[in-house]
Amino acid sequence: MTDFARESRLAEEACEFERAAETALLAYAEEVRSNVEKNGAGTSLASLARVFRLFSLAGARVRIEAAIATISLAAEEWKALAERLSTERPPFASALLFERAGDRKRASELFEAAHEPVRAARLCQDDAVRAARLLESHLEDRPSDADARLLLAQLLMTHGKWQAAVRALQLLPEADGSNTEVDATTRGIAEKKRTLLAHAYAALDLKGARAELLSNNASPTAPDGIDASLDASAAKDDRGTLLFERYEVVREVASTATARVLEAVDRKTNARVAVKIFAPNDSPTGRDAVLRFRREIELLRTLRHPHIVRALDAYDVGPTLVMPWMTGGTLGDLLERERMAPRRAFEIAKIVLDALGTTHRRGILHRDIKPANVLFDEIGAPTLADFGAAHFGDLSQTATAGLIGTLAYMSPEQRRGEPATIASDLYGVGALLFEMLTLERYDEGTKTRPSEVHRGLDERHDRAVLSLLDASREQRPENAEAATQLLSELSWPNVVDLSPRKKPEIEPIPTSQELRVVTRGGVQIDRFTEIPVQGIPLTDDALVRLKAYAQVDAPELQAVLRVDRERATIWVEAVDASRRAESLSSEALARLRRIVQQVHREGAAHGSLEESVVLASDGNAFRLLLPTRFAGTIEQDLAFFVNVRLPSES
Repeated sequence: MTDFARESRLAEEACEFERAAETALLAYAEEVRSNVEKNGAGTSLASLARVFRLFSLAGARVRIEAAIATISLAAEEWKALAERLSTERPPFASALLFERAGDRKRASELFEAAHEPVRAARLCQDDAVRAARLLESHLEDRPSDADARLLLAQLLMTHGKWQAAVRALQLLPEADGSNTEVDATTRGIAEKKRTLLAHAYAALDLKGARAELLSNNASPTAPDGIDASLDASAAKDDRGTLLFERYEVVREVASTATARVLEAVDRKTNARVAVKIFAPNDSPTGRDAVLRFRREIELLRTLRHPHIVRALDAYDVGPTLVMPWMTGGTLGDLLERERMAPRRAFEIAKIVLDALGTTHRRGILHRDIKPANVLFDEIGAPTLADFGAAHFGDLSQTATAGLIGTLAYMSPEQRRGEPATIASDLYGVGALLFEMLTLERYDEGTKTRPSEVHRGLDERHDRAVLSLLDASREQRPENAEAATQLLSELSWPNVVDLSPRKKPEIEPIPTSQELRVVTRGGVQIDRFTEIPVQGIPLTDDALVRLKAYAQVDAPELQAVLRVDRERATIWVEAVDASRRAESLSSEALARLRRIVQQVHREGAAHGSLEESVVLASDGNAFRLLLPTRFAGTIEQDLAFFVNVRLPSES
């Protein structure tokens, strides 16, 4: 007769833990039979605990579950066994045993400790916050886990979070019922998705969306539990979606990585409003994104300033923020339409500084000053908006900014990942004022000065503007009031009187190449390829980066042509950079993202995307310029895609 207990001990000594566990399970079965034959007792928890301990050491989770299925114990015995193993690591076996004993709370806690967040969430759905946290954290790491996303949607719906449930469901894939190659699992997930979406659309009173969903269902019968009385004609309902039984949607006007902005009509007041709904796209954003959104809501509820956007209403669903509608558009829109007089530029900067002075006194940094966040009402008065990146706290301390904000208007210290201060917000105002005066975005290499653009300005104006843009935060004005005083001491003309613009300086190809390069109309042309060319000084950093770009096959990317080591010059395609992109269409943004990802795969970063995207007139075609500085990082590239603004839809 085989001595399974002895075999198990020998296997354990040899560190063959799974074989030791299997033979220990056989020894336990023999022990149970022997006890039954002798005195009717059939349980030996010490032996059974050793079985699960050995399986745990072997990491054999499947075998643990299989073993539990073959064992018959009373509920109190399961719990006693679980308690024996509760201090063991890993705690997976204990979690299964507590679940078998009916102790869902202990089982959930141990599943979380065993890195099984979905199982933990299934057992704690009465604790909605914890369950949602577990599922969201899991989906950040595994966004393609459809079962986890379905569970999250069901949890959100159970607790009335209908819009959040819709966003979760919309990230699930569709399955065409006519495609026989789609497996049954995928079709089952798609069917559950349609069922849950139909429930959510009904709860949100989205009749058109619900009718379209049901009419597009491959099955002639609506999903179980869904009222199919609505027909396809309901999808043509032109009354608009009604949010929160009050706001009738007119159109979507903007979409970012974390939010959608809708134009709507308030049925109670008949006023136009902007409804901003937290709606992250398919890129993981983390829990800090929704926390920033909620902080923005709380801030706008308490701030009172004539030039800071007001919160008219707010809802936990989403969450959602309702604000007054600004008919005048953004400062970015204004800069695209017209050249403004220096006096107008000064007045806008002064108002933004006044608004910042109020927030700074409350201990709040904005951290995302840019044209898209300065809005105008029907009479052209500016308003500071979008406090989603704001930091709350004691401003005697600094706030770590990381890459919050938009790179083109970020202070040098923020770009380096250093703490943000009041001076960082003042830099953003300086960048706005510089762009309003010159129609150019400022960086440390910019040579244009406001006095070179407007005849009514002189070196005093240049010094005042550039003092806000000083690379050293200590050299900028002390606070918003000091900056306002500095600008107010000067006279700003109220007419547009432009000076002749200087031609942009580009590096010529060395003249020793005259046999290959000819000048036509002031432009250097490579006679061999007929491509306009310009030169970039050959440095180690430039060579490493541009070699990576040369490996990327994308017509939108400014071409790298050749390396002239004799003349220490890299030849690149000359591109007309007269129009820089303020916004990109979703299609153009997707293409740009693919190009940058190819650059990353070649081991390089761009680092200057805000300054380097040249947009064609239709908003769809674009060229991506090579960077002129080679210190940018992949993190800066990723931040661009988080903060990039899509154009409003008509």
